[in-house]
Amino acid sequence: MMELAYAFKDKFKFALTTEVESIKDLPGYKPDENVAFWVLHCKEGKDDKKPCSATKYRDSIDLLSLARFLHVIDVEPMLVLPGSDHTFYEQKDMHVAAIIADKDNVDEIKLEIQAFLSKYRGYVGFLIVDKTKFDVANLGFKQDIETSMVGLKLRGETTWQLMPEFEMPEAFLDSKLQATVLPHREQVTSDMTDTENDPVQEDEDPLQEEDDEVAKTVRVIHGRSLDHTHVQRLTEETFTAQTQSTESLVVMFYLVFDVRSKASLLSFLEASRLLAADSLFPLATVECHDERDLCASQNITSYPTIRVFRKGKKYFNYNGVRGAKEIYSFVKLLLADAPVKLNTFEEAKLFLDGKIPKGFDNVTDVSVLGLFKENSDAERKAFRSAAKKLRGQFLLGEATGDAAEAIAKTIPNKLQLPKVVVHKRNDEFRPIQVCPPFTESGMVAQCARDGALVMFPELTASSFPKMYEESIPFLILFTHGRDNNIYRTVGALSADVNVPNVNYCWMDLDAKDGLAMKILINYYDNQIPSTPSLNLVDYQKQRTPALFTPALSTLFKQCVWSVTEELPMGEWKPLLEGYDFLKLMDEGKKAEDMDTSVTNEYGVGFDSDGNYLEKKTDEMSPDLEAAEKEIHDELLRLSRFYPKRGGGSHVDKTDRVHPEHTEL
Repeated sequence: MMELAYAFKDKFKFALTTEVESIKDLPGYKPDENVAFWVLHCKEGKDDKKPCSATKYRDSIDLLSLARFLHVIDVEPMLVLPGSDHTFYEQKDMHVAAIIADKDNVDEIKLEIQAFLSKYRGYVGFLIVDKTKFDVANLGFKQDIETSMVGLKLRGETTWQLMPEFEMPEAFLDSKLQATVLPHREQVTSDMTDTENDPVQEDEDPLQEEDDEVAKTVRVIHGRSLDHTHVQRLTEETFTAQTQSTESLVVMFYLVFDVRSKASLLSFLEASRLLAADSLFPLATVECHDERDLCASQNITSYPTIRVFRKGKKYFNYNGVRGAKEIYSFVKLLLADAPVKLNTFEEAKLFLDGKIPKGFDNVTDVSVLGLFKENSDAERKAFRSAAKKLRGQFLLGEATGDAAEAIAKTIPNKLQLPKVVVHKRNDEFRPIQVCPPFTESGMVAQCARDGALVMFPELTASSFPKMYEESIPFLILFTHGRDNNIYRTVGALSADVNVPNVNYCWMDLDAKDGLAMKILINYYDNQIPSTPSLNLVDYQKQRTPALFTPALSTLFKQCVWSVTEELPMGEWKPLLEGYDFLKLMDEGKKAEDMDTSVTNEYGVGFDSDGNYLEKKTDEMSPDLEAAEKEIHDELLRLSRFYPKRGGGSHVDKTDRVHPEHTEL
């Protein structure tokens, strides 16, 4: 590091720290890393009040690699062709990503890349190629290459790797760069020892599990027998043949002694049992301690990895929740037609209701329906391309002509075709989401992802990750079930497009697991607050309740605490015989008006000697009168321990004498 600082002293300022507090908010921070390196782009900041943007170094910590990174970290990360030198990034010894565009979507592609540009800064240079003005053959592409295609040329190579049509740009770049750009931070090597016959250590040291909740849980259930009946156990000899002979095969690569592998394997095998009940057997496993060469050839760098193969080729990695139900639903959606063809109004209606295809009502609550005119060829092509990209995530259906027109009339505002509709059967506040006009598959895919989010979901282990990815605060309602006004009010607000952008969600305080109450108490330093309780929490910055923003404060004062019911006119009386505080307030005011010249040390309702002023206007029963006198005596006693509103003290001189302070 000292050599690096000396070499680049005129270009960068260098700082070294061992304090976690100074780096924990930087992108990519991991508490278990021993060494990490960031470049802060403070000169590029336009707002002095905001922290500098930062790029994390993701390659090996050696002088040559670090020097190469710093040489190119400040080059322009994105260039447009024509108008720039297309060999610029190759001259800088960088990986090059080219995105094919036309004159109509250059700006759109720029915005799409901007979302993940900083992740690859210093490693990858991005070329946006307007094929209507630049000859793509100069880059080595065919003239008929499709718009929005992404190609990657790795450092030192001469050929382009093209993105499959079903994959998203960021996922494609991650998969290709993992073995070259990001191997040293994420990799868990499969050859953990040099001895081929080292025994597999099945049981971990309990001391190593002290702060690892996953390890503790796995140890508890580790004694359960594992049923591999419905999965194929692949080896290097059988892997190629099995993946090539199967239309879709979902393979889990794992290590037998890794606790997270064990936890995921339990869910994976349970999912195989559920799929077998539907006569489906598309799951397989590879144990990477025994099959090291196979896992290395598949570039498996973290465990467990769940990967989808279609006809022998890698399709994509599954990065969803690894519960049995979630894996089961994912595989069912993966194997479904994409899209499902719907020929009549009745079929389209059943599709929206989750009854077509048969057996999917317990798989997903979301149906994405494309409605097209007979001549909507461009939009239909984009929709079908999106359906392939969304395999395993959503169920998509397509209706054309009369069937589409008939369904469109049943949807609010009577849609003009072509349109894509997202129907959420589990969203009581906004069940229908209509996508804006589209011409690209990416627009359809993004609308499906955004539209499928439930407006006011219950906060669970399954729903939390997707909401957390939004990087916005959570507005959490802790309530006793859903049958109450505050639940309906906040739910209605969540569906309003004009409200502040937060994750609206709720937790049930009556749930048997007691998790909601545990979390709520934790937010309030182990104190039990009044319920229902509405809390704004920013998990990105802190794990304690944040203050309401001005926008939210105004909104909830207007909407949540507005007048919900008007009481009838008339004299207010208690429902039962009891202590009439309103009447006492009136009596106190009368007593104050009677003797304003006397400075009353004991407060309203008492004379200067501390005696209760007996001024009653109504007769009351002896028992109630005695009870009222008792309460007033108690109020008199308590009044001596609180300061007088106008200054001074209510405490008697004798009460102000305290024993001398002593050290314990």
